[in-house]
Amino acid sequence: MPTLSKKKRSGVVSAKQAPKPSSIKMTSMQKNPWTVTRRLIAMVFVIFLVFGYIQLRDIKKANSTALAALNSTDTVTATRGDGAYTFTPIPESKVGFIFYPASRVEYKSYAPLMQRLAQQGIFCVMTEMPLNLSSLDRSAASIYLKQYPEITTWFVGGHTLGGKTAASYAAKNLDRISGLVLLSAYSGRDLTKSDLPVLSIIGDQDGVLDRSRYESGLKRLPDTAQIEVIQGGNHAGFGSYGEEEKDGTATISEEEQWDKTAQLIADFIHAVAK
Repeated sequence: MPTLSKKKRSGVVSAKQAPKPSSIKMTSMQKNPWTVTRRLIAMVFVIFLVFGYIQLRDIKKANSTALAALNSTDTVTATRGDGAYTFTPIPESKVGFIFYPASRVEYKSYAPLMQRLAQQGIFCVMTEMPLNLSSLDRSAASIYLKQYPEITTWFVGGHTLGGKTAASYAAKNLDRISGLVLLSAYSGRDLTKSDLPVLSIIGDQDGVLDRSRYESGLKRLPDTAQIEVIQGGNHAGFGSYGEEEKDGTATISEEEQWDKTAQLIADFIHAVAK
């Protein structure tokens, strides 16, 4: 039988001649696959870290007056709870108010206002928010509705974007919430067809509140909404954390603004709850 010539056999590779898989060099893509998905995940993670850093760096801290209001008194028991401070009036009440703080403001800043409300017989919950952003925990109020079953009538409210978050929660829980309080805030939800009692309070020296959005927000409130303007009050005066950029200069003291605000809220809550 004739044999193949060397020339004809040159195209045939024997098993011994075939390169072993382990000897094949891998490309850089094979060694370190870096897909579009992984890149996007990495970018989102980095953005989240940067965003979190900015939030922590720019947070407006509660001042010494606010921190002092975290202590119990003869008429109010202040307690550090799970993600919140509570202010329990003595004697205890069956009416409660859950407060959403403004974005990038330490929640403890509202202790003076909560103390004053508790002194008027209202159980108050001052909520702490992730990264100091109420929008990251819109349903926070539900925790306390379950945690304090002895409270039979609940109200929610908040300052600026915290108020907007509270309005969003109230709109989705009309059967559980008896009223809404907005401080330098407006509702992004249409509440006109509800019978939810609403109290809106602003200071006439507020230089931070977007007036056009505020006016538009008023149109989304029920016709029965109570609108109040504190003469001499400004945007930052509802809390105790210092000045706000672009805010107007208050012509009344912080104490006066807290007193007037607490009285308006207490009168509103007691009128609805009776």
